[in-house]
Amino acid sequence: MTVQPDEERSEKEAVAAPPSPPGESAGSQVPGANGGEIDYRARAAELEAENEKLRQEVERLRGLAGEWQIRYRELESDFRRLRVRTQEEISSIRERAAERLISRLLPVLDDLERASAAARGHDAMAARQALTEGVEMILANLRQVLEEEGLSPVAAEAGLFDPEIHEAVGYEVTDKVPHGTVLRAVRRGYRLGDHLLRPASVIVARGQAPESEGDVGQSPEEHNSETEGMSETNRPDPKAGR
Repeated sequence: MTVQPDEERSEKEAVAAPPSPPGESAGSQVPGANGGEIDYRARAAELEAENEKLRQEVERLRGLAGEWQIRYRELESDFRRLRVRTQEEISSIRERAAERLISRLLPVLDDLERASAAARGHDAMAARQALTEGVEMILANLRQVLEEEGLSPVAAEAGLFDPEIHEAVGYEVTDKVPHGTVLRAVRRGYRLGDHLLRPASVIVARGQAPESEGDVGQSPEEHNSETEGMSETNRPDPKAGR
């Protein structure tokens, strides 16, 4: 069959013409990898909507961050004011407590001044008696004030040594009382309520030492532990009894 020139030219142009891009005469749908068709315009619209949602979420989080920063500054300022106010209240409480105690001790100071004046205004015998009576009265008043504030003495004499409330400053060898008995207090201890302010400094009883060969039957470690912390003047002479 003979091909006409016009028909031959149209066939060549059809072969040489490139395929139509998506969205043109062929439409916006093109074959997909799985044999389906992809709508690029719809997909682009979906991505744009997702981007818009993400932008809105970012703006929302930025707003929250700004609000939390403002709240943090407010809390920091409140904490500083609270700390200053607490320190002022503590100082005020201390001042009031000191004022209350000092006001209760002023009568004791007055008694001391009166006792001193009375001692200077009499002869030696009368001055001594006036001073003694004045000191006893002042001591009684001072003890009453301190007891009303919650101060109480620590029991010391005629009891066994208790390291929780006693401090051994020396010992005496005796067989009249059990070993470890507190013989006397060198300095009183005191409690304020249930709190131990100061332990009592005491002298503790020790049993009689063996007469022969020093501390027979007692190891050096035991002897050192017993004598540790005792005053040198109260330690027995090693030559005594030999």
